[in-house]
Amino acid sequence: MTMPLNQQKHFVLAIRNIDALRKVEKALEKSEARYRELFNNMSSGVAVFQVSRNGNEFVFIDFNRAAELIENVKKENVLGRNFVEAVPSVERYGLLDTFKRVHKTGKPEYHPVAIYKDGNLLLWKENYVYRLPSGEIVDVYDDITERKLAENKLLTYQEKLQSLASELSLVEERERRSIATDLHDQIGQTLSVIKMRCFELRHELNEPHLIRQVDEIKKLVKQTIQDTRSLTFELSPPVLYELGLVPALDWLAEQFQLKHNLKCSVETDKKPKPLSQDIEIVLFRSVRELLVNIVKHAQAKKVKITIRVNKKNLRIRVTDDGIGFSSVTKTARTYKDQQFGLFNITERIRHLGGSLEVDSQRGKGTMITLVAPLKTMDKA
Repeated sequence: MTMPLNQQKHFVLAIRNIDALRKVEKALEKSEARYRELFNNMSSGVAVFQVSRNGNEFVFIDFNRAAELIENVKKENVLGRNFVEAVPSVERYGLLDTFKRVHKTGKPEYHPVAIYKDGNLLLWKENYVYRLPSGEIVDVYDDITERKLAENKLLTYQEKLQSLASELSLVEERERRSIATDLHDQIGQTLSVIKMRCFELRHELNEPHLIRQVDEIKKLVKQTIQDTRSLTFELSPPVLYELGLVPALDWLAEQFQLKHNLKCSVETDKKPKPLSQDIEIVLFRSVRELLVNIVKHAQAKKVKITIRVNKKNLRIRVTDDGIGFSSVTKTARTYKDQQFGLFNITERIRHLGGSLEVDSQRGKGTMITLVAPLKTMDKA
């Protein structure tokens, strides 16, 4: 550049140090290369959209390799295209509305898309949509169809196992009932006849040593009859089948109070409690198992069994004043034993449409509630 000075022309040379600018440019190039490597090598599909028409149209401006594999489409075939034109189903499954909300609010959203046909899962995508500071919309997504199919198979398998376990439990109870009936009707009656014959024989004998022997036999028979009755009640208490669940729980509480020195009370409302026999069996066995756990692990002195009807359900609450349990005790063997017992109870009662609720704190006792559906009139 020239400029006049004192009627003479002079050359002006401007020197500028652009090292700093070149460093910035190189840093930007490296950053862009790093971004491009990350973008193209992500395992998740990523699509970037330019927003137009006041947030009603979204045009592809970038598309990574994972997205190409997931969608089975080349990047050059979608760049510059409207999202709805390229993928018409986005309106049907709500993803377009998610784009519009994120563009408007700036708040990221999670949007799963599940497609079923005839009850079978065809596709499951998880989308995470957010807005860049520059205004573009980014959709990061994964095709997790195979994982969901595997999860569904696992859940189906678990449900079959739960159903089988519950059915086996009920079959076991029926076998118990059958054995208990045989003990009472056959062996019990036979023992009673033997006892009567011993009584008759004693009055016909005159020799003291023979009378003593018959008396000993009578004592043995009497003890065997008592043992048989106890075994019958342990296997399948007749009171459950003859009088119903509430009287059976009253009997159970009395037995635990006598045998284990555990103050056990039963409180019930006076409302009708229509239950199927299978549910009565499961509830009785469940309460018995809870009482056994209390005796073994809770160090409790008092137990209260509360029976209430709540709308269409029966709620049986077993509360003790024992040591309780919490996350602190999770490594203890007693806790694991207790949890396994609760798991078994939960699975049995859930199969019949019920549930189990646990409320316990270390040092403050435990409250466990069994919830079971009442038998409706159309099922009666």
